[in-house]
Amino acid sequence: WRCAALGYDGAPVKELLRALLVSSPLSSGASSSSSSSPPPSSSSSSSFSSSSSSSSSSVVATAAVAWSCAELRVHKREALNTVEKIAKQQQQQSTEVASGPEAIALLRSAWACLALSGPMGTTRQLMAPTATLDSQQVMSSMAPSDLRPLQQLAWQAQQTEASVPAKWMPAFLRHGSGVHTAISVEQELSGMLQHMRVPHVVASAAAVPGSIYRVPIWFPEPKAVLDVDVQGDRLASGILGGAAELRRSQLRAAGLQVISFESSTLSRSSRPQRLQSLATMLSELCPEASAWLSSSEAAAMFQREANADQDFDEDDEDDEMGDDHQKPEKTNKFSNRPGRDRPGPPHRRAQHMR
Repeated sequence: WRCAALGYDGAPVKELLRALLVSSPLSSGASSSSSSSPPPSSSSSSSFSSSSSSSSSSVVATAAVAWSCAELRVHKREALNTVEKIAKQQQQQSTEVASGPEAIALLRSAWACLALSGPMGTTRQLMAPTATLDSQQVMSSMAPSDLRPLQQLAWQAQQTEASVPAKWMPAFLRHGSGVHTAISVEQELSGMLQHMRVPHVVASAAAVPGSIYRVPIWFPEPKAVLDVDVQGDRLASGILGGAAELRRSQLRAAGLQVISFESSTLSRSSRPQRLQSLATMLSELCPEASAWLSSSEAAAMFQREANADQDFDEDDEDDEMGDDHQKPEKTNKFSNRPGRDRPGPPHRRAQHMR
């Protein structure tokens, strides 16, 4: 789970998650056997308590595995089946209110179900035992990496549920979006859009109802956002993590067109190349970007860039030819090896010795 929270999705972690899914107590049919057994008698209350504690710990561990699979986006079908078994086991238990680590485990399972595009009914079923918990009770047991997933869970419930939300949800929604991307990236993108005269709003939380996302660039007219990939969005392999992918899905569900933009491309290209790439990306949505692409200003800029690249290539060729056609090194006619330092003709050597 800690590796997944840090974004490491190497092959050893994937294999470990697969093994843990297979060896999980919930995968071995423990829940079905427990449901078929008769209720415990008073003489066996201690054994039932021990069994309940063991069941709770297995749910905590299994939920962490499912959460990791959802964040790393691996073993999706197996993880979703595991989450559904957790929901079924929770439904069979007599307790209706969860707390502490078990509550966080159920919320992680609910988020995994949401991120894996599982049934919304299963997500609601997993969240139900935590409905009466307040925000302090949830925050006291969660990890820092749980904040954004729980915000996504609360926002999804707010958008799809007509009933009163759980007690812990309003505080998480009021927490706000935070800074999703670097301010310098927003400023540079805004500067290029101003250069092309494209109307936009910078760093706005008003694009999404509930304001859990602070989109770097919002285009109100075509109802689109420029979603920038930043550090933490992508896993070690380079693909989007589960929370980042769910963010884009929720932005689309809010009626927005999502245009993805990787911030690292800003440092790998020149300004004319960045302008051309951004204008091409927005040409179908923003007529101003399309008009700028076909303008004489853009043509002149691209031509200067092409000429500069050509001059650079010619300089490289000249350097290579210069290396191949260097002047031969001076040689001594009395030496068979170039540049070897030898005294000179024999009679001069003898004269020198005298």
